[in-house]
Amino acid sequence: MVDILKGKGPTKQFQKMVSTSKPPEVTVTVLKKQKLPKSSVDWNDVHLPIDILLLTVEDCEFLSCLSHLKPGFYKSCHKDLGYVYFGVLGDDQTTWLRIALIKCNKGSSVPGGSVVVVKNAVELLRPKAVFCVGHCSSLKGREAKLGDVVVSAKLITYAPTKVLASGTQERGVSVPLNKHLLNLIRSAGEGWEAPLKDPRQLEVTVHRDGVILSGPEEVASSERCKDLLSRFPEAIAIEMEGEGLYTAAHDLEVEWIIIKGVSHYADEDESVKDSWRLFASIMAASLTANILSDSMVFRCWPHYGGGYAEQRPHEQPPRALPSASPLGPAACNVRIKLGRPSNDELEELSLKIADKWDALGRRLGFDRAMLIAFDRDYDKLFDKAFNMLMDWKQKEGSAATYQTIYDALCHPFVDCRGLAEHICCV
Repeated sequence: MVDILKGKGPTKQFQKMVSTSKPPEVTVTVLKKQKLPKSSVDWNDVHLPIDILLLTVEDCEFLSCLSHLKPGFYKSCHKDLGYVYFGVLGDDQTTWLRIALIKCNKGSSVPGGSVVVVKNAVELLRPKAVFCVGHCSSLKGREAKLGDVVVSAKLITYAPTKVLASGTQERGVSVPLNKHLLNLIRSAGEGWEAPLKDPRQLEVTVHRDGVILSGPEEVASSERCKDLLSRFPEAIAIEMEGEGLYTAAHDLEVEWIIIKGVSHYADEDESVKDSWRLFASIMAASLTANILSDSMVFRCWPHYGGGYAEQRPHEQPPRALPSASPLGPAACNVRIKLGRPSNDELEELSLKIADKWDALGRRLGFDRAMLIAFDRDYDKLFDKAFNMLMDWKQKEGSAATYQTIYDALCHPFVDCRGLAEHICCV
């Protein structure tokens, strides 16, 4: 403990003490389920496709990820997915990543397990990649200790076997990540600091070349742990959802990765894990947010189903809303309405925008010829503005949102922030 007080970092003795005690305090304020949005947004008003899909299982994993989204996230419900939370991540407001966060049941092939949920979610949301984030068990306590984060450079499915008189034959798969993410994780952990109130209490290691076992078991047995290591000596962690994630992602040809914090040693009693689940999930979610913070990296990645969703000239990036809390949807000074503006609101806007209607039109994606046509066909400024806005709403459909109008009105060339807040904000 003396070395710690002197600021030299944790000693081996202290690390051993930490392994059997409560985890260190963190700087992340994890949201409570009771504080989450009660109402949902109509699915038709959700801006699709998204960029990154985050897959979780338990509440501690889900809430840890949700707590890292920018303020202003919301939820919607689809009959094939249940509730999905939508938000943004990234350091550059001009290239924020659109995030969808979902939960599945524990395991891969169970009803509501990862193989079914990932398949449905990818086909509906069309992400560029799927990140499975949460906690796992360490197979090698000396190599991957409590609180460490394991990033899957390779996944091994251990359950499929063929039993012969001469012995057991492995029938599982051993697969590395796809090229894009495999290149990216070489730098995982660079620039990341574990969100600890006192960093001297625990050195959190990122295992970016981790080999993870995935199967139908939650292992808490020294004998089972030894058996698995004898079959797969390179593995350092084990979990239950990766097998289904890989199966669905491989079939759909979409990028995938597993990022999980160590909450338990697979050769120890189950009860040791309880106090570390949330801590391990926070570490994994924090590292994931750090990877996704450089959102420019993902800009050229294709969405599922093909196509590169570069922003059109009239599309503005999603905007985080001002909040009293940096990590949750606390009361906002300015909160932009969800969904699409009504015809009455667009009519009111047309009355008040006056001679700036054409500047607004350019921000909404109308080219010069289209604006000249509106100007020629209608005499009054109100009629020019109203017909332009109604044409925009009909053309854009679910993408014709309050957010888009707000951003266009706040553009320096339009400069109508007061009108934007009046029409678009709660």
